[in-house]
Amino acid sequence: MDSTHNDRDHRRRRTRAELTQVDRTLKELRAEVATLEAHRAKLYAAFEA
Repeated sequence: MDSTHNDRDHRRRRTRAELTQVDRTLKELRAEVATLEAHRAKLYAAFEA
């Protein structure tokens, strides 16, 4: 029997690929947040000085 786009294995592969992409995006966003927080801290320090 040929595989179809609705079979369980294909759905699992698609879901795994989507989860991988979401994880990658979250990692990038966390890095961006860390950079922004560091910049914010520098701005606050300059403001308080």
